[in-house]
Amino acid sequence: MAIEQHGDLESLEFWEGLPKYMKNLAVELYHTQCSMKETIVICHSEPGAWNPPLFETLPCPPTAYQNFKSVIGRTMFETDRVNPEHVKRCNQMDYVWVPTEFHVSTFIQSGVDKSKVVKIVQPIDVKFFDPLEYEPLNLASIGKLVMGKTTQNSKVKKKFVFMSIFKWEYRKGWDVLLKSYLEEFSEADGVALYLLTNPYHSDRDFGNKIVEFVEKSGMQKPVTGWAPVYVIDTHIAQIDLPRVYKAADAFVLPSRGEGWGRPLVEAMAMSLPVIATQIGQGQQSI
Repeated sequence: MAIEQHGDLESLEFWEGLPKYMKNLAVELYHTQCSMKETIVICHSEPGAWNPPLFETLPCPPTAYQNFKSVIGRTMFETDRVNPEHVKRCNQMDYVWVPTEFHVSTFIQSGVDKSKVVKIVQPIDVKFFDPLEYEPLNLASIGKLVMGKTTQNSKVKKKFVFMSIFKWEYRKGWDVLLKSYLEEFSEADGVALYLLTNPYHSDRDFGNKIVEFVEKSGMQKPVTGWAPVYVIDTHIAQIDLPRVYKAADAFVLPSRGEGWGRPLVEAMAMSLPVIATQIGQGQQSI
C-alpha cells in the first residue's frame, strides 16, 4: 500500500501536526512503490480532480485508467443530485465509494451505474479521539474576541463553551449559528462561542465579517451586552485537535448540508453533546 498527494494543495502544517505514529506510517507509505498492473487506485477527492482534472492539480489515477488493476473514486456531495459531468466521471471508475445511503440513492438517481456505487462508511480513530486521554486546550490563548467582552460575570464561575469547527462558507450556516446564539444569550448568561474556522475561497477577515453581519441583521444588543464570540483562525495541529473538543461543553454546527459531517462525529467520539441540523426524510444521515 502506498500514498501520493492528489487533489487540494499539500499542507506541510498538516503533516507536521500529525501524531508521531501517523506521521511515520505516512512517510513509509509515501516511499512505497507499487506495480501498476497489481495496484488498486483509490482517488479520495471530488470527481473534478479525477483524470483528466478540470482544474490544476495532480491527476488521479496518475495515468490511463486501464493501466491499473482497478480504479475507485471515493467521494460525496452535499446535494440531492450529481451534475452530468461528474456522473460521467463516476462511470469511468470501476467503483465509486460513498459514505451514506443518501449518497447511494442520489448518485444512482443522477445516472451513476448502480453496480459501481458502494457505501463505505467514513471512519474516525476512536482511540485517537478519546476524551480520557487529553487535557483541555487553553482556548483563551488562541481565540480572538470579536463580539462581547472578556470580563466574566461575577456570579458565574466558568463560562459554558460552545464550539463550532468549519471552513468559512455559506453552506456551513455560520450566519444561522450567530443569529441563534446572539438572540438566545447575552453576557449575563455566562456562555462563550468559539469558531474554529479557515478561509474557503475567501479572505481571513472573519472578525469584520461577523461584526458586519450582526450590524446588518437588525438584532438588538442586549442590555447586559452581547454574549462573547471568539474566532480561532490559526492552524491547529491534528495532535491538538482532541484538546480543542475537550475544552468545550457542547459542539454546534447548523450546516445547510454535509457530505458526512466529520467534526460532528469527532465531537461525539469526544463525548460532547452535539447540536446539529435536523435530518429529514430524503436527507443524508450519519
